Amino acid sequence: MTGKAPGDIEMAGLDIRAIDHQKPILRTPNRTTRAAIRHFFCYPEPHLKIRPTAWLDGLRGAAAFEVLVYHYHLKFLGQDYNPAYGSRVDTRQWWRLPFIRNIFHSGHSMVNVFFIISGLVLTQRSLSLIRTKQHAKLYPAISSAMFRRGIRIYLPAVIVSFFGMLTIAFGIRHDQHIEQPSFLGQVWHWMIACRDFANPWHDYDHAYDLVHKYEHTMWTLPLEFYGSLVCWVTLLTVSRIADTRKRTAVVLMLCYFSFVKGNWWSLNFLWGILLADFLLYQEAEAASQPTGRLRLAIKAVWFALLIWCLYVCGLPDAHYADYSLPGFDWYYHHVPQSFRFIEEGGRFWWMISGSLLVVCISQLPPVKLLFECRPLQYLGKISFMMYLVHTYVLELVGVHFKDFVSSLVSTPLDVPSLDGKGTITFMVPQGRAANYFVYFAFWSFNLPLVFAVSGWVTRYVDDPSIRFAKWLEGQFVDDA
Repeated sequence: MTGKAPGDIEMAGLDIRAIDHQKPILRTPNRTTRAAIRHFFCYPEPHLKIRPTAWLDGLRGAAAFEVLVYHYHLKFLGQDYNPAYGSRVDTRQWWRLPFIRNIFHSGHSMVNVFFIISGLVLTQRSLSLIRTKQHAKLYPAISSAMFRRGIRIYLPAVIVSFFGMLTIAFGIRHDQHIEQPSFLGQVWHWMIACRDFANPWHDYDHAYDLVHKYEHTMWTLPLEFYGSLVCWVTLLTVSRIADTRKRTAVVLMLCYFSFVKGNWWSLNFLWGILLADFLLYQEAEAASQPTGRLRLAIKAVWFALLIWCLYVCGLPDAHYADYSLPGFDWYYHHVPQSFRFIEEGGRFWWMISGSLLVVCISQLPPVKLLFECRPLQYLGKISFMMYLVHTYVLELVGVHFKDFVSSLVSTPLDVPSLDGKGTITFMVPQGRAANYFVYFAFWSFNLPLVFAVSGWVTRYVDDPSIRFAKWLEGQFVDDA
């Protein structure tokens, strides 16, 4: 942490200028209330300094928020959210149209956004050292990052899943697949689950094995860790290659081998390396960049590609498709063989669209500026913890609140049970207005709660985990 001038305070891990000593100190209730709200939600102050890579933080925050929206709509609408506009007679609602459907159905692509951003951020500084041949600084930097990475990823997840385990042990949540007859048995089961989840040598026979038994959204974390290792091994491989073209050729060769194996996550991280090197090249060659009409034409191409990426990000799942997918069928008919059986081929296009989305934004300064705004910087700050806790908040509070609000504007409807031995009573909202009321009431209540919990967990779990990883490195490494 850098030194702070008088009047600076530290809030949520961010250095801010809280008091202007040239003016009288006025403590109006309004200012005090705003400061308390910012502190409660871990929200950044107005004078937060924007770093050159701040747009990546904002984009990561937007991606994490989109994953939240995707999961919440999945719970709210079930699989009815998936069909595209016109898939069936009953799927002509306006919210199923292309681009609009991205609001609740681009969560798949956002995982790829996470991974390419990680590949970029993890390697940009090291690539800068490679380009300037500062190998004496490069190797300690990679060693330090590798030492801390596992702790950085897994420790917050273990702590969050511990509280998830307690909700199972005390009967607050129910999951027959993991419930144990005793509290100690539950704790032991959780410890084994964490051991297998964080074990880099664990043999994953199926993709589902990546899932932490106490929080299914954590399935991306092992891939995040493995992708980090791919980045650092690749950096060591190309560390003595000063020529950018030759270095790029080596990384492209690794991309090819990942492609033919359908290894989409490693492709994302390798593309992150290529993008980081490309951005450093652009920075070094800024004086020779195109100008005038040629520059505008290039920007127009990037913007058109951005629009296409947004369109494909809304690609529906195919494995629910007992119906056609107007506007999207072509994509499922054009999937490379190595990706054909990965999520029915959908992952290929989610990977392409999510990755190119980041590339396009990196080339469009006005769009980058959008992701530097305070709300998205805030989402970037809490993004990791929001990703980990949002389903817990939904299951523990959100669903019950939704059911309560729905009961106020609903009438009972008896439906025959599947076994034909009785009926099941559902509470059905009375008309479209009632549906909208329940929907907006749910979001109005749940979003502030998720933001608050994510901010608290960021402050008291994530930030201390980062400091702990740094401290632990210092205990083992003399010059850390």
